[in-house]
Amino acid sequence: RGRMLRGPLIVGVLLCAAACDVVGTSELSRRADAGVTDSGVHDSGVEIPPAEVCNFRDDDGDGRVDQGFDWVVDPWSVLQSTIYSPRWVQAILLASGRVGVVVGEETGSSSAAELLVLPASGPYENMVQRQELDIYHRGTAAAYSITESPAGEIGAALGAVDQALFVRVNSEGVQKDGPVTYGGLFMPHITADLEWTPFGYVLATVDTLGIAHLSWLTDIGGIARDVVLIGNDNASMATQATPSGLAWVRARSSLPLSVEYGLYSLDGTRELLAPTLISDAQGANIKPYRSGRNILSLGDDLAILYDQLHRGIDTPKLVVTSTDGAIIKGPVGLTEPTDLDPLDMTIVDGNIVVLSLATHPEIFGPGAYSATLHRVDRSLELVPAPNGPSSFVGSPFMSLVSTGAEILVLMSNSDGTTLHFTRVHCP
Repeated sequence: RGRMLRGPLIVGVLLCAAACDVVGTSELSRRADAGVTDSGVHDSGVEIPPAEVCNFRDDDGDGRVDQGFDWVVDPWSVLQSTIYSPRWVQAILLASGRVGVVVGEETGSSSAAELLVLPASGPYENMVQRQELDIYHRGTAAAYSITESPAGEIGAALGAVDQALFVRVNSEGVQKDGPVTYGGLFMPHITADLEWTPFGYVLATVDTLGIAHLSWLTDIGGIARDVVLIGNDNASMATQATPSGLAWVRARSSLPLSVEYGLYSLDGTRELLAPTLISDAQGANIKPYRSGRNILSLGDDLAILYDQLHRGIDTPKLVVTSTDGAIIKGPVGLTEPTDLDPLDMTIVDGNIVVLSLATHPEIFGPGAYSATLHRVDRSLELVPAPNGPSSFVGSPFMSLVSTGAEILVLMSNSDGTTLHFTRVHCP
């Protein structure tokens, strides 16, 4: 029996020696020099982290996504050219992995909106869903917002100069009871933001007296609970649901001019954090009349994006705070002082990517805008060149969202005729 096994055994050893070098000699030598065993663990017992690769993840656990890799920004492509006068645009990642987009349509005398659902990966031109929302207003709009419920229902809001409009579209693409109007002739409300909590949609509005409202909506669009925030007189406000509660941020127009934030329980019954000033944000603002995000959840922490105005120069700033009112990291200026406006931000495996805008006619031509992507790691440090930042032609009407494998940027061009997109991806 031993003689019968000897031949196959020798052949198998020879074949493995020739073709089965899973861990080559040079790799074994490198591991031996580093004191690493075959299992990938140092002989001291400490596990060696994997090497960083470009995949929109922090593979080696150092707090910086795709360290050493420069992301590629594709040329702009046309997503849709038949949308009627597209202007404002906001994109979110849906639970299905697809991308939901609300597009504001404006002429000089009216406002409307379309809902687009894009595939989880390209080609994005092959839309899964496109529908005109029954959310029309005779007049220009101040803001558009979109969010999603766990059941796959999409909520969208339009904020006009005299009322807020809210609609819902179920997972089959059927618009439910709407639009529901809030405010009116005697007490107009302007939509600032829309957010989902386990207790329903929360619509953030500001009335003409400068009083901000957080309104928890009922299933039929009524107001179940209305929380009033006093001491403001503009529509610069944003909200974000966190595990700890519903966070809000707004720019103060009353003294002291600054940015403040706070926290309510998810059902709106308790104030968990009273209005708290960001001490470094004197004279700062969060951009009103835009559809970008100014606040995002990092677990129980908050990333807040605002615009610091100093001596007529805008500088986007980013700060990470806790939900109990402490500044954890920052604020950090995203550029040297220049004429940049922060437009939007998204999360990539704990890192933050900010989209900002500037006017650069000397680079892109007369009246042209330059958009810039700023990569910020978990320590709130800017990723330096050559791996960031990235600049390209832009417009004031832009939004971005991380799909997990890449970043999708959407833009309505400045003349309001075409909706474009570009992919930001690994080389």
